[in-house]
Amino acid sequence: MKATSLSIILGFIVGLILSGVLVDIYSYVKSSVDRIIIARNISKAEQYVKDGQYQQAIEIYEKVYEKIKPKKEKNESLFGKVANNLGLSLVEKSRVNKSGNDLLNSNQVQKAIELFKEAKASFLKIKNNKLADQTEHNI
Repeated sequence: MKATSLSIILGFIVGLILSGVLVDIYSYVKSSVDRIIIARNISKAEQYVKDGQYQQAIEIYEKVYEKIKPKKEKNESLFGKVANNLGLSLVEKSRVNKSGNDLLNSNQVQKAIELFKEAKASFLKIKNNKLADQTEHNI
């Protein structure tokens, strides 16, 4: 009887330990996979920008932006860079499609300005004045 109670208690304790460890392992693997997917998507978007395919780049940057925005405090630098690159892609797409005053009034350009402001705020938060100044130039 004593051995059965001891086995149940030990099994319960081992189960708690393993479930905690497994949850930690799962969380670690999931966050690693998310980082790999984000990095791969950013790389694809950068290639689209180089190829002048701004719409494709915008679509990818928007997905990445929405994915990392809720967690931006964990990586202000990445958030700032994605916001800045998304803004630049929006401006370039507008520049290709419009000219003169139409460009200044474009909704995409207004959205880009808001993205540049978010990026600048992120860079200032992490005290990266160089990137904050470069982003200020975009505004």
